[in-house]
Amino acid sequence: MAKAATAKADGTHHGVSPFVILAVTAGLVRGAGSLLVYTR
Repeated sequence: MAKAATAKADGTHHGVSPFVILAVTAGLVRGAGSLLVYTR
């Protein structure tokens, strides 16, 4: 039973988590916005 659960858990991970991508994208957008405000 443990092997089936482990295989299922491993099968769901394909590279980077969407939440990590979302966090990085939000950080980049926020950083770009701060630079635009700072340069004005």
